[in-house]
Amino acid sequence: GLYALARIKGRKLVVVPNNTLKEQWNERINEFIKEYSDEVEVVTYHSHHKVRGKKYTLVVFDECHHLPAPTFIKLSTINTKYRIGLSGSPFREDGNEHFVFALTGFPVGLNWKDLIGRGVVTKPRFKLYVVENKNEKVKRLSMLLRIPVRTIVFCDSIEFGKMLSKKLGIPFVYGGTRRRLDIIRSHDQVIVSRVGDEGISLPDVERTIEVDFLFGSRMQESQRYGRLMHSKREPQHIIIMTRREYEKYYKRLMAITGRGFRLEVVT
Repeated sequence: GLYALARIKGRKLVVVPNNTLKEQWNERINEFIKEYSDEVEVVTYHSHHKVRGKKYTLVVFDECHHLPAPTFIKLSTINTKYRIGLSGSPFREDGNEHFVFALTGFPVGLNWKDLIGRGVVTKPRFKLYVVENKNEKVKRLSMLLRIPVRTIVFCDSIEFGKMLSKKLGIPFVYGGTRRRLDIIRSHDQVIVSRVGDEGISLPDVERTIEVDFLFGSRMQESQRYGRLMHSKREPQHIIIMTRREYEKYYKRLMAITGRGFRLEVVT
């Protein structure tokens, strides 16, 4: 994406799902292609009203699996000569995966096995703990965090995330948090809501732990363990589910097993 922004002349736009990724794209633009920064605008998918009357030579849709959503699809009508869609998890729970490619172009890339074989990304180890209830989740998480490795804990629920933050004494990054990347980078253990699901590149992360999640979403599952694939360590992805969640939302685990990864289940 950065290479295309530097090589294609004219006004360019990058569309991202949240402010965390907006912050990261602006960082990378200033770090790698600063001489072109005045040609590039970075907005979120909620910003159609800011760009609808403008003309671009290139639009980059980051995490382009969001584009077919009814709220965002009008962004596909932006006046542009070229477009690129980027995604490591082109899943949609509404079954409209084909629209991802219809709106951004014919898919080009390699599967995970090829990328792992070439050393481009790292293969995580996967473990699932099945517990009886929410209190057991908290106990299991507390035990895991006694192992002092660089960890991101994913928690969808803001209320639950704030409670865990207070109990465990580690920060919680969510929609209302400012300077999110700075907080995530400066703590060895941090709790993050879904604002950290996508796109964040953290080469020193060794472990991700899911304690709360979006039902059976395969896309979210892929994105969360995808945070580890940028790691230069030997990473581990851990999921903590209640028995009821395991029975009801098992399909999200297909984002792991369906790609040929081994999932160890501990009951």
